[in-house]
Amino acid sequence: MSNVFIAERMSSTKDGALLKSLQKTAAIENGLLVVKGALVSGERDLSVAGDVAALTNEVYITDGVPLEYDESTVKGLDDFTNELDKPFRARKAQKHDVFSVSVAACTPLSTLLVVGNTVETPATGNKFLEKESESATASFVAKIVALWTFGLQGRAISMVRLEVTKSL
Repeated sequence: MSNVFIAERMSSTKDGALLKSLQKTAAIENGLLVVKGALVSGERDLSVAGDVAALTNEVYITDGVPLEYDESTVKGLDDFTNELDKPFRARKAQKHDVFSVSVAACTPLSTLLVVGNTVETPATGNKFLEKESESATASFVAKIVALWTFGLQGRAISMVRLEVTKSL
């Protein structure tokens, strides 16, 4: 199963300047964090996506378009991965945005995420990192406001709803 991302109440749904077209040299699931690099050679609006390398990196959330019309009856949101070297959409979260991602897109402090804790930019990698409180130097921080289940039995996906408290 792949990660699921749901842009519930995000500024990027109305402000196209917060959306970027990126491409990565490896496959990547939706709902993970990436950094925007240089333009792809010969392109004007398509940039290279990289892995987070520092707490202070400006991050974007992967949100490729998962379904084509003919696949919608046999595939779910959790069956989609952005292919290597193929363009995908990424969102720049803003303070007060609310969105949900699969619990699997987060690295928990222990076995389960805790409502009231925060998630933030990791020092390296692509997953949100759970913390008991906000790190002063993290470029992105969101509060865990709910844990919930997306889908029905057999396809139920554990999700976490996040409210952004800081985004550089």
